[in-house]
Amino acid sequence: MHTKNRGLPSSPNSRTQIAEVRHPNRGFHRGNILRPTQKPCRVTKKLSSAIMNEDYELAAKIKTQLEDLQQKNSHISAPAGTIRGPGSPAPAPEAKQQQQYIREEPQYKASSDVSTLVGKGNTSPRQAPASPTAKGPATKENGKFVSDAGAGRHTTVQAMLEAGADPNSVDFQTGNSGLIAASETNHFDVVRLLVEAGANPNLRNRRGKTALHYTVENRYDKLTRYLVEEAGADVNIVDNTNKTPLQLAAPIPSLHQELQLMTHKKKKEEEENKANQPVSLGLVTVFLRTKGFPLEIGSTHNAADVTLAMSKLLNLQEIAKDLQIFEEAMGRERAMEDKEELLAVQDKWPNKNPNYFKFLIKVKRGSNSAAQMKFREVAYANK
Repeated sequence: MHTKNRGLPSSPNSRTQIAEVRHPNRGFHRGNILRPTQKPCRVTKKLSSAIMNEDYELAAKIKTQLEDLQQKNSHISAPAGTIRGPGSPAPAPEAKQQQQYIREEPQYKASSDVSTLVGKGNTSPRQAPASPTAKGPATKENGKFVSDAGAGRHTTVQAMLEAGADPNSVDFQTGNSGLIAASETNHFDVVRLLVEAGANPNLRNRRGKTALHYTVENRYDKLTRYLVEEAGADVNIVDNTNKTPLQLAAPIPSLHQELQLMTHKKKKEEEENKANQPVSLGLVTVFLRTKGFPLEIGSTHNAADVTLAMSKLLNLQEIAKDLQIFEEAMGRERAMEDKEELLAVQDKWPNKNPNYFKFLIKVKRGSNSAAQMKFREVAYANK
């Protein structure tokens, strides 16, 4: 049903004369078409998609972009002489409109004391690894790169890599990387080219599948062996249907046994290399609610070691078995397994902003009420 514009000029050029109207809850709009809120909505959808795909590097950048857009929209005011909706604030003075709003980095509490948890062996300072080059969100160029890899265009893919294309480029619609697309279509030369260029064989698409899932499903045995032996693909990554490549190979006894042997051999080599390497030190911060406790730990220390150290630091040894370390990444919490190494997990974070990525210590789900009450008392005392 069409309603007349009350109080608005009715001349033929009225659309050009009417400025954007400010609504108290929806921002500036013309009729029912929202102007400044359209772009944040699209960015929010991209953020949700990146978090679901566990692409935290992309999610962190989109999160920063969304905050900038929201802050920019919150300071927009209607020009002088325009119509304002009921309850909307008065137009800001010209000086305030020209003011630059600078987003400050959030602060967090952290204790000044640094507790040390070191292991045996030579202790050498740990240097933070260089973060991978950020290529930004998925673009049309990324989609073309993935499609060319899936079509087996070796020369085109090689030229794009030499021109600076990211070997881990992902198609936004399918979530496929170039390696996944080439593995799904059994283009061995393109797969080898991408692996040598640094492509990650354990990236997952929107269906949770890696390149190894497709090679096992399609019985590309030669490509499967290459991905496991040369590229280092993990046979235990779970897809959205809770299936691993090793489980998919179960109906094929020969392939299943071969994958088990290769995995066992690789694991043994990694353990031997780790035993021969000196223990390097790194700093992690474990949060008890909003208060952070820095810990200096070794590269071989896992979540169980950090849980024990935190229980001693908080005087909670009596309920140490009921405590657990959690990883919070872009608002999603994940209970860490006892054997997971915190420094290895932290190295995968695209940044160290505690509002986006951090470790938490909490009571295990299903713990008795006495342990929960004891933990709450200590948490409130350490606000």
